[in-house]
Amino acid sequence: MSVRLFYFAFVLLLFISNNTINSGISSNTNYTKPQASQTKIANNNTGLFETYIKRSYDNLQLGQKKLHYEAYKNGLIGYYNLLSQNKVAAPKYLSIADFEQASTEKRLYIIDVQKNTLVKQTWVAHGKNSGNNFAQNFSNTAESYQSSLGFYLTAETYSGKHGYSLRFDGIEQNINDRARERAIVMHGADYVSKSFIQQQGRLGRSFGCPAVSEEESAEIINLIKDGSVFYIYKNDKSYLQLTHLLQYSIALTAYERLLGTVRS
Repeated sequence: MSVRLFYFAFVLLLFISNNTINSGISSNTNYTKPQASQTKIANNNTGLFETYIKRSYDNLQLGQKKLHYEAYKNGLIGYYNLLSQNKVAAPKYLSIADFEQASTEKRLYIIDVQKNTLVKQTWVAHGKNSGNNFAQNFSNTAESYQSSLGFYLTAETYSGKHGYSLRFDGIEQNINDRARERAIVMHGADYVSKSFIQQQGRLGRSFGCPAVSEEESAEIINLIKDGSVFYIYKNDKSYLQLTHLLQYSIALTAYERLLGTVRS
């Protein structure tokens, strides 16, 4: 499915959903002398976008599956920020690693944004110096052996010391942009397993890579390779102060452009 067809299907779904919704806009939103018709469109668009995020979260039962709502909301906002910059070569999947959860939880979620389905939920490791069962510390520094937060684009596959692996490009300056230099990749690891949790009370830890189970690694890598969005979430004040990819207004503008594609 082309990106343009995806846009059409996505916005059409939102339009249908909105027939039963009364939407409004925050009183804190500022406009410069809007015409009444422009304000009405903006109200509808904001309501549709906010409703999409909430309804999608509920329909996928992500709350029951322990994905934090802010992780999902921020993941989608960043995803649409990147779409607006034409940086996403493979827009079908959005992957979210929710590091607010313990490593013993299946905290990696792979979402088919086009079909609004949860494709995969599984374990994912964090860096050994980020913490034990919970990831608490994060770094963009080489040999820190810590995970880096934020948005990545998946890149090419290769065969290395961990077998079939997937390179990541960190795209947030001073947050994760040294990922390739640090060899932050997805690979399979024997310490990502139910048996390891049963023995140690947590997953094993990597040198900063989002390692997954050996049994699932090839399947996951083949799903998300070649330019999809991968987001590592933590409610971290330092990250929130540095990131430029959680701009709601840009995500909303990207949504409004999609709506314009349907109307044209």
